[in-house]
Amino acid sequence: MSWLLDTNVISEVRRPSPEPKVIRWLNEVDEDRVYLSVATIAELRRGIALLGDGRRRESLATWLDEELPGRFADRVLSIDGRIANRGGISWPTAGGAVLRCR
Repeated sequence: MSWLLDTNVISEVRRPSPEPKVIRWLNEVDEDRVYLSVATIAELRRGIALLGDGRRRESLATWLDEELPGRFADRVLSIDGRIANRGGISWPTAGGAVLRCR
């Protein structure tokens, strides 16, 4: 099974105190079967842009610009209208495919 990580999941690893269940799951899943979408990249970029100037913003920008592209180089998915519509239909019925951390 492959996984498309939502913004809240991938950003969890950069929190000062990440949720242990999320970190454990990320450590257990085969990284080659984990994907990001261009929408997630855009949301991460927006969140970083909203931070005030400082070390945290600089650190997160470096992570987004340098670390994530190296890790997910061929696993960042484009989204078009067809994919967005299919996802919107299938998410409510995904059942066990949804990771519930809390």
